[in-house]
Amino acid sequence: MKAYSQYFLDKCTGWRVLAMFLVFAVYSYPAMGLGPYSKLPGLYGAPPLSTQSFISGAEAVAMIGRLGEDGIRVKWLFLATDIPFMLLNTFMFSAFLAFAVRRLSWVEKNWSRALIALPLVFLMVDFTEDVFQALLLLTKSVPIGTIEGVLTGVKLYIYSGVGIISVLAAAIGVFVWLIAAVTQKT
Repeated sequence: MKAYSQYFLDKCTGWRVLAMFLVFAVYSYPAMGLGPYSKLPGLYGAPPLSTQSFISGAEAVAMIGRLGEDGIRVKWLFLATDIPFMLLNTFMFSAFLAFAVRRLSWVEKNWSRALIALPLVFLMVDFTEDVFQALLLLTKSVPIGTIEGVLTGVKLYIYSGVGIISVLAAAIGVFVWLIAAVTQKT
């Protein structure tokens, strides 16, 4: 955790944070907005499985059953494109947090390193959720569907929390950076 946090503290200067955001945006829109993720709601006839919080195993199996052969192929493509998406999300959130920690002069605080590593929790849960979605696609097992439903709910809460904290921290960091720039010129 310390090495991960230190890497982001060392590398996350202003332009690099912006570059990380741009890479995230350039990948996300085609992969998620136009790619397999955008096709899932029409295949399920409802919101995709990956957005359903705390559903039962039977509901998850029923949703997979409605996909059909083409839908299963799209779901596998989604799982393949979700791995880079979750990595980019994690790195972007860590970059935002490291940027804020530097701008707010919290580098020496012990808890600041844990804050920067917080997105790793999202990565682990999201990856585990994808593994259970893949297992569900292969087995159509109710117990696996139950675990997947719980993991999806947990992931959505963690993603929302980490995302809000990261974006707010980045906004505060930019604000502090701008104030410092203005006061140095006067």
